[in-house]
Amino acid sequence: MEKKESKRNIKHENKSLLQSDGSVMIINDSVLETHYLLSFINKCGIEGKILTQKSAWVALEYLQQEYKAGKSLPKLIILDMQMPELNGCDFLEAFQEVPELIKNYCSIVVINAGEEKCYHDKIMQFPQVKYYLTDTLSLEVIERMIPILINIGR
Repeated sequence: MEKKESKRNIKHENKSLLQSDGSVMIINDSVLETHYLLSFINKCGIEGKILTQKSAWVALEYLQQEYKAGKSLPKLIILDMQMPELNGCDFLEAFQEVPELIKNYCSIVVINAGEEKCYHDKIMQFPQVKYYLTDTLSLEVIERMIPILINIGR
């Protein structure tokens, strides 16, 4: 079943056009949390594709490859703070090295449900971070993301 996709074009360094379909990328190593987020996003009626990555490194590589190929980028990235190999802070620092178009285009929601809640000031210094959740992932917590999810593609 195909979903209707809304398209928005933006220039890509005089080479081609990138098109956003309002897609969302979830970067989370927890299968349960990812499933929960997928269910909620589907209930919100988001029309773009939903990408999932279990590794922040793989997500960074994916973004760079899609950019180089002139393909669509996710409008929203939902980033888990606590992951092996590359945690959320490390991802955000590495994200600052991606091309400007990616940094300026993608909005990020950070989820930090662990005991380490001292990251807030550091995380909010990254201009791409639009929302920082510090509660255990629940329906109530996810509902706070509705305004961000509703504005995808606008």
